[in-house]
Amino acid sequence: MELTGSRILLTGASGGLGQAIARRLARYGAHLTLTARNRPALDSLADETRGTVVEADLAKRSDVQKLVKICLLYTSPSPRDRTRSRMPSSA
Repeated sequence: MELTGSRILLTGASGGLGQAIARRLARYGAHLTLTARNRPALDSLADETRGTVVEADLAKRSDVQKLVKICLLYTSPSPRDRTRSRMPSSA
């Protein structure tokens, strides 16, 4: 499977299954936006996968809106490098 350059939003990324999926997607070259409520687990996973962290509770409308804005920012047509970035939880 070739995912190099693909941008993927992974919700629930801090849990066991989410972490396994993130690791596999990163291995295939995907650029990940990792989201969940557990910031420490997300930060650890981002260290492994070079993903972008967005702490969010998808049951909260304001968090969903924040996540959409950030994803749109990272899916702009301009090329991005693979350096890991972190979004503040109040973004």
